[in-house]
Amino acid sequence: MPLPSPLPQTMSNKSLLFHPRVAEEANILLSLRDDALVPQLTRSLNQTAAVNM
Repeated sequence: MPLPSPLPQTMSNKSLLFHPRVAEEANILLSLRDDALVPQLTRSLNQTAAVNM
């Protein structure tokens, strides 16, 4: 079986967030101070293996 390869339209996109709207929403949320979001992000990062980042 052939190995999977990225879609051609994603080759020039340096963002891991494929859709511009998703990237925009992420930037907005990360630029706001949200005390409830900090523990969620911390927990998620602690549970994610470094090789998957």
